[in-house]
Amino acid sequence: MKPVLFLGAALAQGFTQATVTCPKDAIISTNNELLPILNQLVKTSVFRYYKANLHKECKFWREDQLCNLKDCTVYEAQEDEIPTEWKKEALSFVDYSPSQSFQFIKKCQDIDESDFCVLEDQSDIDGVYINLLKNQERYSGYAGESAARVWSSIYNENCFDVTSNPLTLQDTCLEKQTFFKLISGLHTSISLHICNEWLDRTTGNWVKNQDCYKYRVGNHPERIENLNFIWAVMVRAVSKLTPYLANHPFCNGSGDEAIVVKNVDKVIEAVNSCPTTFDETILFANEYETLKNDFKMQFRNISEIMDCVGCEKCRLWGKIQITGLGTALKVFPKYYKLTRAELVALMNAFHRLSESIQIVQDFQSMEKRKIIDHSENKVLDEEQFIKHMQFDGFVRGYTWYAGFVALLYGIYVVIKKGIQMERLHAKGERSEEAKIRLQEQQPKKKLGKKKHKTE
Repeated sequence: MKPVLFLGAALAQGFTQATVTCPKDAIISTNNELLPILNQLVKTSVFRYYKANLHKECKFWREDQLCNLKDCTVYEAQEDEIPTEWKKEALSFVDYSPSQSFQFIKKCQDIDESDFCVLEDQSDIDGVYINLLKNQERYSGYAGESAARVWSSIYNENCFDVTSNPLTLQDTCLEKQTFFKLISGLHTSISLHICNEWLDRTTGNWVKNQDCYKYRVGNHPERIENLNFIWAVMVRAVSKLTPYLANHPFCNGSGDEAIVVKNVDKVIEAVNSCPTTFDETILFANEYETLKNDFKMQFRNISEIMDCVGCEKCRLWGKIQITGLGTALKVFPKYYKLTRAELVALMNAFHRLSESIQIVQDFQSMEKRKIIDHSENKVLDEEQFIKHMQFDGFVRGYTWYAGFVALLYGIYVVIKKGIQMERLHAKGERSEEAKIRLQEQQPKKKLGKKKHKTE
């Protein structure tokens, strides 16, 4: 029996909880294998171009204008970049049915009942091809009321009133838990890319913003868990797709089909080497058919809310990742149809999530280094303090000793001077006495002489 890594069997009031049971090191090791492959795959011409109309009107509320900041702008691909075959074909489908039939269809089709998203119309004359490598998802400065309204509408109006509160989640059916965790995981991934490439406007450099990471993700362990959850769903979806990806007729004329096939084969090998990460069979049992339709409708609403995002670049990556996630959910039933645009969105969304797993590791490593550096600095400060105190003690001791010696010397000088003064005083007294005696003797001698003369 294969280990099921993500949809655990923990029960709460009759509901199975969508919980992470996969060891953290297993997620990291699998992702370490996948990320370098996906890095190469999304650089190929097959997967780096995406056609979208970024100027549709928001159908839910009035969105006055797109963000006019430079970093919000999307740069269209040049005409000569696009393979000729893509310009001729409005849409391409991979059509797989239970009878193992495999067909490549080249025509536009309306929304299928299996679709979880309102897809971009590849025949739309207002749609443009965009080179995703030249329009990376990162900090754009888009924030405020417009951004808050988008996420508020997604969570408050399209997530079945489910919140991140554990008590609320455990009393919610698996399907609704899954929906919330997928949206939360996607939101976490978007936040991580913003924090990972943050524009420092004082220097003009793109930096990793640790404060942004802590505020948006790091201080919320459940968001990292939800990121792991959506990553698991994507791994399972790609795993189910791998037999068909191996035979997919990637667009001729792109020039790098061999590289695409090589890297797709590596992705297939990587996801198949991973244990089952998501058991989709326990979702949407027959009695939950109505819930399944609600699930799709809510997801389609979210895909259309992307037209209400005020930042052009954010709108682009929102569309791609919602479409990619919707494609992953779409492949779980036995019957599905995929457009080239869906495959591009799927692989780019998978790549975004894989990057996000790595970004979490990077930020956590930075935080550990910061703690270690702080600890080392603290030890260093203590050593410096001890040395300072030792030196200070020496100085204090030397000063005391010098002062004491100076005091003794002063006493010595005073005593010596006193002795000298005493000696001088005594000598002076003796001189005075001698002088007096001399004076006393002199008159007597004179009187004697006078008396002698008189006689």
